[in-house]
Amino acid sequence: MADEATVTTSLNFAKGSVDLTLSDVASTFDVTGTRYVRGVQEVGTSEEALDMGDLTDPGWCYMRNLDTSNYVEVYAATAETAFIRINAGEHVCFR
Repeated sequence: MADEATVTTSLNFAKGSVDLTLSDVASTFDVTGTRYVRGVQEVGTSEEALDMGDLTDPGWCYMRNLDTSNYVEVYAATAETAFIRINAGEHVCFR
C-alpha cells in the first residue's frame, strides 16, 4: 500500500486591508511499519524528553499545546537550540 499518510496545511490572515489565504493541496506520504505513539504528556517548567514509546525511526509528528498560558519549546536533543515554539493553544505538524 502507498500514500497512507495525508497532510494538509493552510493559513488564513485578515487584518486591515490585507486578506490572505495560503493553502497547499493535500500531500500524501508512504509510511513504513504500523506502530505509532499517541498520548498526552504533562510537561513541567524544565526540559524533559518526549515519550516516544519504543519507536526507533519516528516519522510525522502532530503536537498541540493544551496549556492556556505557557508555551512549549521542542528540541531535537537535550542542550540544543529549540527549533519549534508552540504557544498556548497552538499546534504544529512536522517530520
